[in-house]
Amino acid sequence: AQRTTVIATATKALQDQLADKDLPLISEHVTRPISWAVLKGRSNYLCLQRLDEASAPQSQMTLTGVSEAAGPGRGALPDKVLSELQRWAATTPSGDRADLPTEPQPWVWSAVSVGPRECPGASKCPRGDDCFAERARARASSADVIIVNTHLYGLHLASRGAILPDHD
Repeated sequence: AQRTTVIATATKALQDQLADKDLPLISEHVTRPISWAVLKGRSNYLCLQRLDEASAPQSQMTLTGVSEAAGPGRGALPDKVLSELQRWAATTPSGDRADLPTEPQPWVWSAVSVGPRECPGASKCPRGDDCFAERARARASSADVIIVNTHLYGLHLASRGAILPDHD
């Protein structure tokens, strides 16, 4: 029986290198097709619900922790930043922060992403059906090879196997 293989790397950059360069090269030289997916922690993906809340008129950004994450005097995102994030959200297949054309300031990303403690879960979120983090998990669950970083793999072990599918 074929099983999933997990590769845990030291960095997110190495995850992307494996997915974008190394595994495509390997796949050209094996006899059967292989599929792979990169899986990162939830806070690496744009949260569409947070973006909706940040974009709403008179936004209070109601998900827990947003105002604290933004820091003093940084409650609202500038219109230019919001419009750039909205355009990117409409075209990105991954929602992965690493795919942004320019790295946002940490407080900006904190305002439009969530960690596992702030996320209510796909079933309780208005944007759960089109959540980038949930899409990444779905791609990973059907891939032959899942590329994670050691931090995420450590969380998988600490959660007694709750994050990744059964694997070698």
